[in-house]
Amino acid sequence: MENIELAAEGYGPSEDNEGKSNSSDAVTKKLKKADDYLEKCARYKDFIMKTLAENSRMLETPDASRMRSEKRNGVDTEQTSEYHIPYFMGKLRCYQVEGVKWLKNHDLAGLNGILADDMGLGKTVQCIAFLCDLIREDVVGPFCIVVPCATLDNWENEFKRFAPKIPINVYRGSKEERKKLVPLWTQIHYLGSKKCYPIVISNYELVKVDKALFKRIEWRFLILDEGHRIKNCKSVTRNLMKELRSSGRLLLTGTPVQNNIEELWSLLNFVVPELFFDKEWFQEYFDFGSVMRSSDTSAVEACKQIVERIHDILDPFILRRMKSDVEQQLPRKKDFVVRTPLSKLQVQLLKEVKALQEERSHGQQKKNAYSPEKKFRRLSRSSGNDSIANSKNSMIKKFLSCGRLCPMTFRHIANHPYLLNEIECERATGSNLINSSGKLIVMDKLLTSMLKEDGHKVLIFSQFVEMIYILERYCEYRSFQYRCYHGQMPASFRAVALREFNDDPEIVILLLSTRAGGLGLNLMAADTVIMFDSDWNPQCDNQAMDRCYRIGQEKPVNTYRLVARGTIDEIMLERASGKQRLEVAVVEAGKFNGRLQKRSNTLDTNELIRLLAGTDFDRFVVSCKGGISDAELKHLLSRG
Repeated sequence: MENIELAAEGYGPSEDNEGKSNSSDAVTKKLKKADDYLEKCARYKDFIMKTLAENSRMLETPDASRMRSEKRNGVDTEQTSEYHIPYFMGKLRCYQVEGVKWLKNHDLAGLNGILADDMGLGKTVQCIAFLCDLIREDVVGPFCIVVPCATLDNWENEFKRFAPKIPINVYRGSKEERKKLVPLWTQIHYLGSKKCYPIVISNYELVKVDKALFKRIEWRFLILDEGHRIKNCKSVTRNLMKELRSSGRLLLTGTPVQNNIEELWSLLNFVVPELFFDKEWFQEYFDFGSVMRSSDTSAVEACKQIVERIHDILDPFILRRMKSDVEQQLPRKKDFVVRTPLSKLQVQLLKEVKALQEERSHGQQKKNAYSPEKKFRRLSRSSGNDSIANSKNSMIKKFLSCGRLCPMTFRHIANHPYLLNEIECERATGSNLINSSGKLIVMDKLLTSMLKEDGHKVLIFSQFVEMIYILERYCEYRSFQYRCYHGQMPASFRAVALREFNDDPEIVILLLSTRAGGLGLNLMAADTVIMFDSDWNPQCDNQAMDRCYRIGQEKPVNTYRLVARGTIDEIMLERASGKQRLEVAVVEAGKFNGRLQKRSNTLDTNELIRLLAGTDFDRFVVSCKGGISDAELKHLLSRG
């Protein structure tokens, strides 16, 4: 991912200066204590691998032998395969055939697993093909697939597309409508000489509402889409999913590690509870962060050995392939982190926040129970007749009188000051709307240049529905045809918005909330993604950015993550980078490093003020027309 700094001197938070551990004795003791457990795991793994090898020989077919494949990093990269599965109407790529055989192999061995392929590699299609294969083998079900609300329609559509003969029961609707669907769960359907129950597909929320019904049935196979939904081992959702009775279990997730090692344990415990039963042990012995940074060579070498063994133990239960390994024909994707300058209004607000906190620290400011947003809005309503210019000036004064500061206030300022003042936002003209936010100044320059050319379509994500409303006004001002997709819209409206964006060449922008639009949607009509702001969980942003970078995409894709410099955005970016390093270490590279233990996604005011204290906001203000030079713009717009 490329970092772009616009129109100002570079800025970034300093890295943590963590102490180094050189306690070789402690490491030796830790390794010795872990050895018995690891030996047990190794024996368990040997048994599993032997069983899988025997089943693998049974699964060899003439069809499989006709596959022409070359390998890259040990993964088949041939685009399609001649492997045939009855009732499945699609054509699988070779790595997808390997995935289906991996699932079937595990089912024959009585093992559960995690299909953790990179986002966009067709986990849904592999599951549909696998279920078709089970039905071919006279496995009648019942089967249950639990998915997020946002992906329910997609699962239904994929079954109709790839397995139209397979009966499905999409469990949704009102209480009365759902009641009529339940008797159909146990209704036998005939497919020639084969028979099966319908595949029940529902969302996590309805399974919780009607948990008694789902717990009453012993499912032959249970699939959880977006399996990281059960990453919190204390959550109601996870506990309910564990209570569902099933002979086989499968988790689907493109992001098996999002924040910390405990989340990985939660997933592994769900699929292999007999092996991963001790969370405390798992957390303690997978935490080698301090030692791996040690200067003690023997300690570091010992830790390397054990993490390699641990990764070896995990190998039978997780299947993960990356786009770079299996999809050589995908077009290039360029990722930019664009550090945007601040508008004059943003600089003024942040200076006053800094001054306010300094007054407080000396006991000069009386505490107030109101949050800045609530008090600001209450005061704004009382000055409804102020002119825009006076309103901008009063924004500073009102903000000064606000009481308790909170991270959300800082995020609002970093995005757009008008998030703090809906009345001001309603009055603002298009130019004022743009010039009040450094991010919007830069994005405006990008979009007005990019959309001069035909064929480009853009996804713009934000955490805040209120920000989407501001972006709607921006699109109207620029006469960009757009649609919206967020959780406050009825499901039917969201479906229409997606269809129109994908099908109508005149609609060039789709505004989405990250949480509602970042999962399960196929938006390959777009070739550009703009993350207007970030999530504390970097994987939510990654999933959003991959909505248009999937199998079948033919155009080069550019993604832009906007970061307001010298603001809370910098802290969020730093934490996100750390969490992504954890995933690479644990899952992709096979090196476990628990250095990022569970950290809160909230910040106290002191941490924010530490960022503000040494900041000269004037050096982040927009210093050239449009906030971006022609050379920078040319570089950002380049593709391929």
